[in-house]
Amino acid sequence: RFSIDFQYWPKALFITATVLLNVPFQVWESVRYSRKIKNTKVNAPVFILGHPRSGTTFLQYILSKDPDFAFCSVSDGLLPNIFLTTGKFTERILQAVMPKTRPQDNVRVGAGMPIEEEFAMGNICNTSWVHGLYFPKSIYKAFDSYVTFTTGSPGIKDHWKQNFSFFIKKLSLKYPGKNLLLKSPANTGRLKELYELFPDARFIHIYRDPFQVYRSNERLYEKILPLIGF
Repeated sequence: RFSIDFQYWPKALFITATVLLNVPFQVWESVRYSRKIKNTKVNAPVFILGHPRSGTTFLQYILSKDPDFAFCSVSDGLLPNIFLTTGKFTERILQAVMPKTRPQDNVRVGAGMPIEEEFAMGNICNTSWVHGLYFPKSIYKAFDSYVTFTTGSPGIKDHWKQNFSFFIKKLSLKYPGKNLLLKSPANTGRLKELYELFPDARFIHIYRDPFQVYRSNERLYEKILPLIGF
């Protein structure tokens, strides 16, 4: 809706071209796997909860070393519509072009390392908290609409639940027999919805000194909004 500032149009055009290149793979993956995904059972997922900058990433990195867990990798999260079809190939491309550390804290990253499934939702549908990062002028609206579900149309919550369930089932299909270890701070505000989708889910809540969290979030937004915002 013409919310993209002029200086970010080249980035928007590049993303649009990438999307168009992905369309044939996305159609093929949808035709081939949609029924299998819908019939996949999710085994007792574990959700790490907490405010952003509370240590959720560090905790997930540690727990993901357990071979009984699977997780949403960077490749899964950034290419959620095609990772069953082109996963190994696109993962190698991402590994070659992405930075070695995160801009906000120098934590090591890689295409096969964990990422918040919230980014996958941002690529799958429009009911994701990360849209508030892409369009910071609407960040409060995104939080109220897509995290607490207190504003917006009556169907927003169901839309989120449908797409989130589909993606988690898709991850379970990719990693059969594994318990998913998932981490998205936004899910801290969606406990009721998560219980409705996964009655056998388990939760780990991590917290940190709120004054340190506040300062760390200031630094987070200063670093990432110019990079990913429009």
